[in-house]
Amino acid sequence: MILPMKLLLLTMEFPPQFGGVAEYYGRLVEHWPNREEAIVVLQPADALAKKRFFKWPFIHRALNRAIREKNIDLILVGQILPLGMSAYLYFLLNRLPYAVFLHGLDFSLARRNVWKRFLSKLILRSAAAIICTNNFTAQAVKDAGLGSESKVFVVHPAALLNWEASPGFSAADLPFSRPEKKVLLSIGRLVPRKGFDRVLSALPLVFKQAPDLLYILIGAGPDQFRLEKIRSRLPADCQEKIYFRGAVSTAEKNYWLKNSDIFIMPSREEKVLGIKDFEGFGIVYLEANLAGLPVIGVQSGGVGEAIKSGESGLLLPDDRPKTIARAILDLYHSPEKRALFGRQGRERARNDFNWPGQAVKLKLILEKIFAAHQTIGCK
Repeated sequence: MILPMKLLLLTMEFPPQFGGVAEYYGRLVEHWPNREEAIVVLQPADALAKKRFFKWPFIHRALNRAIREKNIDLILVGQILPLGMSAYLYFLLNRLPYAVFLHGLDFSLARRNVWKRFLSKLILRSAAAIICTNNFTAQAVKDAGLGSESKVFVVHPAALLNWEASPGFSAADLPFSRPEKKVLLSIGRLVPRKGFDRVLSALPLVFKQAPDLLYILIGAGPDQFRLEKIRSRLPADCQEKIYFRGAVSTAEKNYWLKNSDIFIMPSREEKVLGIKDFEGFGIVYLEANLAGLPVIGVQSGGVGEAIKSGESGLLLPDDRPKTIARAILDLYHSPEKRALFGRQGRERARNDFNWPGQAVKLKLILEKIFAAHQTIGCK
């Protein structure tokens, strides 16, 4: 019999902070299946904010105090660096097991130079488990020789749409008239790897065969100026069908998810300051599926795990404008396919990517670690 575990999540990101990583941890804690095992969350914010260098001693002090006060059995590390080093040092001194979460870019950053590669190697090889949010990152860890099949696990993010969050938004609230037209929708942070520039480049080809289509882009970010410049170079009749909505309320986001016809985000791998940046998973594809939309993406990073090509949408082999245009027009001209992909995608998102299910999956992984540690401790 496995006794209730006392878990501590050591993380720099957690609600009410925004972002996919913060939501991932927040939802897992919220949906943890055993209330007797409520997860203690430790955010050493003061140490991280005030100390630019030599943060480990201050983080370690906060960790040590929390473990003693809460009688913790297992540490969950939210960020491999710098937090993983504190869990590693505590393990060396006290043999308390820990598991490390990896999302994608964090692993790339941890391999950025010789010193970080050395530290990440120490941390991951001593970890009881490595929990990745996608198979792409899990395979990268195994290829680097930092974790075996029995040690590396995948617990995907899940999708959740709160339709009741901000009711009342309607077309009357839009600053432009929206006649009865079909809508191509994109939602995401405006950075190059999201591929919105490729969508804009494909639209002149699309609009020739889909004159009643609008393109709505929701999101903000450093790439906005470049994207607006690309739009300004398109023919005038194309520009008037493209709307940049910026950062919007939950109510408006939900409005477009409910009232669009196709979702697209052709993410790609990009090198930023010499670091490979990629879409670790793409929870927004599942959100669009939950809203009943067929989705379009490109085979890159973990996108192939979020989109099941031919079932929930289309997974493209490349992000050339012609390839993207063909995919959009394929769905535009086939309402039956749109409806089928939307229906199948919704069922897949509900059944395979829900937070209670992912929390149970993580709990089973951690129970194995805890049981093994108890067995070793009894010898």
